[in-house]
Amino acid sequence: AVVSTQSGHYGRGDASGSCMPSTDYVRVTPSIRSKQGQIWNKLQYVGNNWEIQFSLKIQGRGKLGADGMAVWYLQEIPKKGGSVFGSPNNWRGLGVFFDSFDNDNKHDNPAVSAVVNDGTITFDHGKDGKG
Repeated sequence: AVVSTQSGHYGRGDASGSCMPSTDYVRVTPSIRSKQGQIWNKLQYVGNNWEIQFSLKIQGRGKLGADGMAVWYLQEIPKKGGSVFGSPNNWRGLGVFFDSFDNDNKHDNPAVSAVVNDGTITFDHGKDGKG
């Protein structure tokens, strides 16, 4: 496990931003506007196959929701966060996005998408990556 919620330790992961591990769960961000939190695994995976399992509980104050979240499978851990669900917009690898806010006002959210980037494509988060 990257984060052990049983012990409250980060284990093989680095948490940053407003991420708050507790004994029972990990709160990636509080229900406060413009907050970002992330957990990055410190160990590089070198196998051929992989699988990820997790459960989510999304809750808030009942007002306008957050932007969403992503699960990343990248060649390198970003040195700092960024505007695309906690990562810079020119990543190298796979991002699976759980996009809950309609940034471009095209009424096509919530949406789940997978985006592969070789580091040469600039993802425009303000347009939900479309444009």
